[in-house]
Amino acid sequence: MRSRLDYRWKKHTRYQCERSRNMVSKAITMSRIRNQGAVDLRTLDQVMEWGFNRKYPDRDPEKALKTTLEAFSI
Repeated sequence: MRSRLDYRWKKHTRYQCERSRNMVSKAITMSRIRNQGAVDLRTLDQVMEWGFNRKYPDRDPEKALKTTLEAFSI
């Protein structure tokens, strides 16, 4: 339990990591609300930047919506 409380990633505290994760989670939820279940390219970029420090590779906004709608519909 103590190791979880002392968690750090790079120079970020556990609190900063959790806050960042929660902001991305909220962005996904809000994007799905705005896009009838799909996730827009801007939000996918946020997810990729948070997890992989890069943008979503496919830069077609319509394809991003179609692909994520299909993924969340399964």
